Formats: sequence, C-alpha cells, structure tokens
Amino acid sequence: MLFKNKKGEVASIILLIIVIIVIISYGIKMSGRECNANIDCKENQYCGSDFKCHDFKIIKIYKHDLLIPAIIVAAALVIGAVILRKKKYEAEQTQYDYQTQEYQPENPYYK
Repeated sequence: MLFKNKKGEVASIILLIIVIIVIISYGIKMSGRECNANIDCKENQYCGSDFKCHDFKIIKIYKHDLLIPAIIVAAALVIGAVILRKKKYEAEQTQYDYQTQEYQPENPYYK
C-alpha cells in the first residue's frame, strides 16, 4: 500500500488537477492577447478593452461661422416688431375714428 488514507489522497489529487487546469487556462487566455497596455502597440495605435491594438480615430473639428444666421434672426425679429407695432397703431387709429365719428348705417330702416 502506497497511501494510508486513500480518500484524502483522491481529494488532494482532484484539487491539484483543478488548480493545474485553472493555471493552464489563465496562461492560454493571457497568451491570446495582442496587447496588455498601450506600450505594446505601435505609435499610432492604442490597446482596446478587447486586448487588441486599434488605430486612433481622426476627429475633424469644424469651425462654424454663425454671423450670417445671427444677422438673419435679428432682421426677422426687427421686421416682426415693426409689423406688430404697425398693427397696433392701425388698431388704435380705427378705434379713434369710431369714437369721434357718429355711427351712420349704410341702409337705414327709417327715412
């Protein structure tokens, strides 16, 4: 007899096999990575969360000139204010005319 406690030895052998499998799977997983940090990639690349090197995206920044649209909006506001003031002035004029003149119907019922 090689081992005195066979049940205890079987448990330790199974535990040892599980640890070996975990270590081997971790090694395979780590060796499948293309990069672990940005240093592992080329100069114009970065290491992504999938552990692969990706090219930097080129972001174009456009400068928008908003002077012309601002002038158009300002002109529209001024024209709208002039129109509203004109309507208010016309309404005041017609109200004034009704108050100063006597009402005379076009087709009187009496003659």
